[in-house]
Amino acid sequence: MEGVVLAKGKNRMRVAAAGFPDAIELQRCGPQWFAATRQPVEFDFLMSDAHPRGRAASSGSAGGGR
Repeated sequence: MEGVVLAKGKNRMRVAAAGFPDAIELQRCGPQWFAATRQPVEFDFLMSDAHPRGRAASSGSAGGGR
């Protein structure tokens, strides 16, 4: 699923994900990130040179739980 990272700390991340009415909070345990249900989460970040440098893009893939 596609989403946007809203905030990221050392061990917590909030993500707005497509199809979810509220932000999702993820928690890191060691090297792995987990959803509130303790399901492991993997990320793929989409980057594009089409976005002007120095400007934050508002789209990408985060929280792509598989």
